[in-house]
Amino acid sequence: MDIVVDWLISPVYIADFLAVGMGALLGHQLSARRERHLQAERERDDRQRLRDSIAGELGGISENIGNWEGEVPPTIAFPTGSYESGVSSGTFSLLSEDLQRELNAVYDDIERISTQQRFLREQLIATDRADIDRSRVGNFRNEIQSLEARIDEVVERL
Repeated sequence: MDIVVDWLISPVYIADFLAVGMGALLGHQLSARRERHLQAERERDDRQRLRDSIAGELGGISENIGNWEGEVPPTIAFPTGSYESGVSSGTFSLLSEDLQRELNAVYDDIERISTQQRFLREQLIATDRADIDRSRVGNFRNEIQSLEARIDEVVERL
């Protein structure tokens, strides 16, 4: 029994044990640091991809608005896939809170105007072209112009 106790408390064993323990602790710290660095890189890449995707999507909507020649019923495409994908995947939370609020407001406006566009189409189908409410069409034009200006401002921030 004395031999086992002597071996357990010998300076060489203690030094070896401390060396192994320090090595394991250092390895764990380096691994954790590397993982944090990789996670930050992934988040930065995800954030940039989302920004580029939303900027492209909003640029396309702005272009669609610019190409609209005022025909009734309006036929403007309002794709929102990049925004919806970013929100549902959680990547949207990587953007700053101010930018999130601004994008939410713009996409809410896009949804509202898209709904107005569907209403104008349905009204045109249900009535004679002469009976269409011209004030609604005028309001729609104003809303579209306002949205286009807002989109351009947001794209600048992206």
